[in-house]
Amino acid sequence: MTTVISVKFRGGSRLYYFSPGELEINAGDGVIVETARGTEYGDVMVGIHDVPDDQVIQPLKEVIRVATDRDREMRDSYRAKEKDAYTTCMERIQAHGLDMKLVDVEYTFNGSKIVFYFTADGRVDFRELVKDLASVFKTRIELRQIGVRDEAKMLGGLGICGRPFCCAQFLDDLQQASDTPLFTAIDEEGGLVARLANNAAFDLPQYESAAAVGTSGNPEDARAMGRTIGGYLKEYGFNLNFAPVADVNTNPDNPVIGTRAFSSEPQTAADLVGGACAGFADAGIACTLKHFPGHGDTSEDTHVGTVTLNKTLDDLRSCELVPFAQNVNNAPLIMVAHITVPQVTGDDTPASLSSVMLTDLLRGELGYQGLIVTDSLAMQAITDVYTPGQAAVKALQAGADLLLMPNGLADAYTAVLEAVQDGTIPQQRLDESVQRILQCKYQYGILTQ
Repeated sequence: MTTVISVKFRGGSRLYYFSPGELEINAGDGVIVETARGTEYGDVMVGIHDVPDDQVIQPLKEVIRVATDRDREMRDSYRAKEKDAYTTCMERIQAHGLDMKLVDVEYTFNGSKIVFYFTADGRVDFRELVKDLASVFKTRIELRQIGVRDEAKMLGGLGICGRPFCCAQFLDDLQQASDTPLFTAIDEEGGLVARLANNAAFDLPQYESAAAVGTSGNPEDARAMGRTIGGYLKEYGFNLNFAPVADVNTNPDNPVIGTRAFSSEPQTAADLVGGACAGFADAGIACTLKHFPGHGDTSEDTHVGTVTLNKTLDDLRSCELVPFAQNVNNAPLIMVAHITVPQVTGDDTPASLSSVMLTDLLRGELGYQGLIVTDSLAMQAITDVYTPGQAAVKALQAGADLLLMPNGLADAYTAVLEAVQDGTIPQQRLDESVQRILQCKYQYGILTQ
């Protein structure tokens, strides 16, 4: 294992490893480091942690120092000059009649160089422009031609609509539009399920799988994974992650879990899940254990139909429930699957709609006090049997706090409203969920008052 910190530089989303040396460095600190571009100021996204040696490019450069107030003043003073530099460069481009589009301007940390980023359809002879700019700014000048993808990243990435925008700004706009601070959630497990890291529009750390991280059996490896993923989610404006997977992958024919799980051994899975939860907490991201009561020993997928787990409660206690039971105090949310467990519930009600599973087992026997969220209510295991309204009402009656993606939001809302009005769902039942939601948001700084 190698001890590192994860650093992000201005204008980028990728995290870079540096050695902390003997310094005490925490997430949120600024650091001064030496890179191929020279001396740079970076922001620490993940504090001191250990990563597998094969994830580190050697030799690993050591942090020069933790940024001081003077360093921050220098950084800010040069950034303040960039707007004028942009205007000046635009004027000179026009004066020289060059067919190029100026995208951005960046002073290096100590002001020893100014980098002008531009796009153009072909090659541009900018030698005279460089001489002109050097005579104005009295420092080294670099003109760097970039592609459309790099331009989009500088402007903030690509949305699903194809328009450039910044995820953080977009999510912040949503927060500002809401009277109550929102959960901004994503599925970012690492491996097969990573909505950001697996998207070509983002340049982010990628993991082979949770199973690959889990091969060491060391919870600190899972913690480092959680810190890293949580660090970039925080940067993009997310505050809730539907991860880690707490299933025990005991069925080799399982079509939906597989390497998404840390291990096929219950105790190892429990320990690694605990490490991942700690990593997300380090990064300030609320995390979610899934898929209660355990989806690892199934041979079918609830996305496409009914899935039955033929196990007794004692069977579950000895395997599937181990990671959940060990980590009930480590995760603010638990996601419940739509699998049926007839030997426990006595019928074919999906676990997500069953009071036996949610209230009696999860709240009662396991003592869970956090938020219970359903898996997507648009999955066929639900839609093949229930209307959107029926599923929403049954989930709340069973003890769920958050209903994920009803297959008809208006119908679900109307059904819940009518159920409260006619007493089918007691007002107290909703109040309990609202209280838990507010407590979770306050705990993670989403709600401040």
